[in-house]
Amino acid sequence: MILKKGKEYITIEKDKENKGFFFLQKDEDKRLSINAIQIKLTCHQLIDFGYKLRKPKIEFKNKSLEE
Repeated sequence: MILKKGKEYITIEKDKENKGFFFLQKDEDKRLSINAIQIKLTCHQLIDFGYKLRKPKIEFKNKSLEE
């Protein structure tokens, strides 16, 4: 998940090694490991501060007919 405000962005990813933990990273700063409850509260606070969820770009692949 990516939250964006102007040129700043915050990335939130699941920690694949520690179940129930997430990584939080602002721009290119150091990643922080945060538990599920903290990430939920942090996400709501960031939205209150004006960050918006960045919508992923959907790519459509055309199937070519090779007959």
